[in-house]
Amino acid sequence: NQGGMNTVPASTEYTWTILSNTPAGVVNGATSEATPQPNFTQNLTNTTTQVGTVVYALSPIAGICTGNNFTVTIDVFPTPLIDFSIPDQTLCNQFATDLVTLSSALPGNITYNWMANVPVGISGVTLTGTDTIPVQTLVNSTTSPLTVTYTATATFNTNGSSCAGPPAVYTIIVNPQINTSATF
Repeated sequence: NQGGMNTVPASTEYTWTILSNTPAGVVNGATSEATPQPNFTQNLTNTTTQVGTVVYALSPIAGICTGNNFTVTIDVFPTPLIDFSIPDQTLCNQFATDLVTLSSALPGNITYNWMANVPVGISGVTLTGTDTIPVQTLVNSTTSPLTVTYTATATFNTNGSSCAGPPAVYTIIVNPQINTSATF
């Protein structure tokens, strides 16, 4: 402490121990380190639906000098995965889609966003949205089936922090108009 300010020498290394990892079994990858390291790093994962918390005690070491221990608390959020309310759809040209609701098995404050990737030849598509993919009347102006791909993400929000899950894909195939002719 110099003049009321903390000074950390450039060569400082750290050792650490786990003080707590709660709830038990939620956070994986937390380890203690007895060999001094130049950085405090951990690769923590959480595959449950709960927030896990790991508390570490860190000991700074600079040469032969040791500093005061301090604690580091890390919250590891669950990763929200998206569930679509109905399976992918296949439609006839100019038919209305069904409403698709996005949800997650994860409890808590989850926000959903999606974006459509629209191939040339399709019209009537809502390009972006939240929570639901709305009912739309899709028009295929080509002679081949075309696929509209919706990429959705879910974000878990708590106490000013957030954790986004992996993108999920939903598709709607729109068949072309059937044109027939008959000769008599």
